Amino acid sequence: MAIGLDGLGYGRGLGRLIHEDGVTLPATDELKAAIVSEPLHPLTSACADLLQAMSSQGWRAGRIHGT
Repeated sequence: MAIGLDGLGYGRGLGRLIHEDGVTLPATDELKAAIVSEPLHPLTSACADLLQAMSSQGWRAGRIHGT
């Protein structure tokens, strides 16, 4: 799962990103399903934000390495 979907705050998420030298993005279908299945879940807005960012930036699901 993506950092926000793992329930990590910004600081911990950034620390993980640096430590692991990247992040793994979920499939957009997985994000859409999470949004539809639990629209009132506390992380639904994070799923929607990630879905929007992936779509507008052309990010693909899978591993994205740091520098």
